[in-house]
Amino acid sequence: MTSINALRFDGDSGVLVCDEQRHWNPERMKIFAVDKIRPVVPEDLSARYGLAACYGNTGTSTIGEELRATIRRRVAGRYESEVERQGDPPETFLSMEEMARLVFEVQAALKRTHVDEQMRGRYGFSTADLCRGWYLRGEEKVEIGSPDIGEGAELLATWKDRKGDARPVFGNSGILGGYAPEDGFRLFRFSMAEGYWTPVEAAFIALGSGLDAANMVFAAYASTQVPEGSGRIDPVEGCMVALSAVNAAARNNLGVGGYFNITLIDGRARRPARLLREINDHRSRLCSEVVRAQEADLVSRKAAESLIEGILFKEETFEEGLERFHGTARSPRRLRAFLRGWG
Repeated sequence: MTSINALRFDGDSGVLVCDEQRHWNPERMKIFAVDKIRPVVPEDLSARYGLAACYGNTGTSTIGEELRATIRRRVAGRYESEVERQGDPPETFLSMEEMARLVFEVQAALKRTHVDEQMRGRYGFSTADLCRGWYLRGEEKVEIGSPDIGEGAELLATWKDRKGDARPVFGNSGILGGYAPEDGFRLFRFSMAEGYWTPVEAAFIALGSGLDAANMVFAAYASTQVPEGSGRIDPVEGCMVALSAVNAAARNNLGVGGYFNITLIDGRARRPARLLREINDHRSRLCSEVVRAQEADLVSRKAAESLIEGILFKEETFEEGLERFHGTARSPRRLRAFLRGWG
């Protein structure tokens, strides 16, 4: 279970936020150790070309981990191929749209690999063999003629049986978000079940088991608060909306929880280290609690905005933020009780 979300501030910047909870084993035990959104561009290429991108996956956690690692390797491999072909580093590298195509290619190849592994283990042939109608067993040509084999293999290859063994492979969707100098900050949505990728034209996107609750928060904000004509959302306000959305997902869905991973991308950053920043430690927890407390009227909106700005944009430490948080509370005693779930 998962909640992965992204919000575009403007043409150069945005934020991605996810939870870290995963259900484990038939007893549905919870673990809080999953990095569902991770950078997929090596740091040296990001610094050289001003390119920053993250991929977030919802579905099978191990598939998501494999996707992110493979995408990162493919990006590095593409750069090495360009250097080998040209003899020098290319002047420009990938745009975000080209990144999206690369992600889709990785997904298609990974899906075929995993389905073929299951098919070979069960039937002894691959998807390509099934389409061709025969396969080789040693040097013997074997026709795929049995109705049971043909129908079972077809269900596995096409995922017509949505509860079948291929569910961990097909049941994944994802978000690619990032910035490239060629086309700015872009968001893309992917579905391994339906086999497509598409640009996200709205200011936000939410996926995963928490999308219903998160979408209500995003939609309410977009319909009443997004400035008309300006095309820009204040980054502090945008981060508070995104955190409120994931808070709502965690509050309303048992599959969402843990510390949030906040990934900020800013194409205008002058330092490479500020192009993409991940906040996934105590500061992220503090930020989510600040937003909860503000919505409960335990701290003022102005104080909450100052706290979020300090932690996420002004490099304030956790200790400094925590001290200010309790110092600006309308009632520190009520705030402590609220954060402990006492009222």
